[in-house]
Amino acid sequence: MTQIPNIKLSSGDLLPRLGMGTWLIGGARTKDPNNDDAGQIQGLHDALDQGFTWLRTAQNYADGYCEELVGMVIKDYDRNNLFMSSAVNQNYALSRDLLIDHAKQSLNRLRIS
Repeated sequence: MTQIPNIKLSSGDLLPRLGMGTWLIGGARTKDPNNDDAGQIQGLHDALDQGFTWLRTAQNYADGYCEELVGMVIKDYDRNNLFMSSAVNQNYALSRDLLIDHAKQSLNRLRIS
């Protein structure tokens, strides 16, 4: 397995130079009832098994279902070895409180909290 090079952050933490985006996992803007969940879950497992350690998602991908699928996968891996990032669309985060609420919802869907 090839190791993806890291960037050292000012905190001392390491961020992989290459991450995997999750757009279209679970659907596009809304959850796709015909989505191949099992296939996408397997694809995420394959990516992590091949050395990806950074997954990038967003709270509005497939109405949050993308994060649920990602959460199902990352529970099988050592969280200390994964770097997760999730975006909040500016149209949803109209205030500080809404931003915090969406971040908490993302953490719950990802099973990180």
